[in-house]
Amino acid sequence: MIELQLTGIFPRSNELIKATRSYDKGLISWNELLEYIKKDAQYVINLQIDMGFDCIIDGMYLWQDIFRPFTEGVKGIKPGALTRWFDNNTFFRKPLIGEIDVDTHIPFIHRYILLDLMMSPCKKVILPGPYTFLSLSSRGYDENTIISLAKIMAREVENLENKGVKVFQFNEPSLVYRESPDKVFRVFENLREAYEIIRKKAEGKIILHTYFGNAAPVMNELLDLPVDYIGVDFYSTEFMDLKEISMNKGLLCGCLDSRNSYMEDPMKVVELVKKIEEHMNPKEIILTPNCDLEFLPRKIAVKKMKILVDVKKLLEGDNNV
Repeated sequence: MIELQLTGIFPRSNELIKATRSYDKGLISWNELLEYIKKDAQYVINLQIDMGFDCIIDGMYLWQDIFRPFTEGVKGIKPGALTRWFDNNTFFRKPLIGEIDVDTHIPFIHRYILLDLMMSPCKKVILPGPYTFLSLSSRGYDENTIISLAKIMAREVENLENKGVKVFQFNEPSLVYRESPDKVFRVFENLREAYEIIRKKAEGKIILHTYFGNAAPVMNELLDLPVDYIGVDFYSTEFMDLKEISMNKGLLCGCLDSRNSYMEDPMKVVELVKKIEEHMNPKEIILTPNCDLEFLPRKIAVKKMKILVDVKKLLEGDNNV
C-alpha cells in the first residue's frame, strides 16, 4: 500500500510572516496573530485533503521550532540560546535540561496543535525524538534523561491519541547526521527501552524518521526498534547501500528534496520506489518529502506535494498526470 504524508513544518504565507513581525513589535495582539495562523493552517489542511493525502498535519505553525513547546512547558527544561539547525539557515532554541519532573507532568502539547481544524479521519502529529532532543540539548546524551524524556513523550502520545491522533512521527536526525556509527550503536539498547515506553501508550502508528544523514550504517539497529515505520532521507542515503536490507516494517520514503527548489521528475521517483519495493520489500510505503518543507517558498512546496500525488498515481497505473 502506498500512502502520502508530510513530514514537518510547512512554509508560512507572506501574510503570516508580516503578522508575526507585527506581533513581535507589539503592533497586534496574540489573538489577532492566531487568526493568521489558523488561516495558514486551514490552507495546508485543505491542500492535503484536496490532494488525497492519507494522514494530515496542521502545518505546525504554533511551533517556533521542534523543541519549543517542550522547553516552554516541561518542568526542568528551558529554552536556551539560538542555535543553527544542523547545516541549514534556520535556528532553534537549545533545550537547557535540568531535572525533569516526570511525576507531575500534565500533557499540554495538544494546545500547540490545531486539532479542531483537522477534519480528517487520520490526524498526524510530529514530535522530537528523545535521542535528538538530548543530543542537541545543553546536557547531551545520557541514559537516564532519555528515559525521562520518553515518559514525558508517552504521556503526550496517550493524551493526543485520546483526542483523535492516529499517527505519531518522531524526528531523529541526530541518529544519522555526521555521527560515528560506533557511537550510535552504543545507545540503541537504551533507545529501544525509550521507544518501548512510548509504544506501550500508543495504539496508533509510530514512525521514527531519520534525515540529513546516511541511515544505512544503522539501519539494522533501527529496524529492531519497537516502531511501525522507519523514515529514510533518500537524498542523504543511497538506495544501493540499503538494497540488501529486508524491511520488517513500513518505510517512510523521503523521496523529494525539501531543501532544493529543483522539481523532481515523477518517473525517476517511480523508478526509485519500484526498486525499493523489489529489493527491500517494506510492509507499506509512505511517500513524503525528505524533511520539513519550510526551507522552500510556499509555491514550490505545493508543487512538490503535487509531484508526490503524480508519483502515487503512476505507481497505481494511472498515467494521466
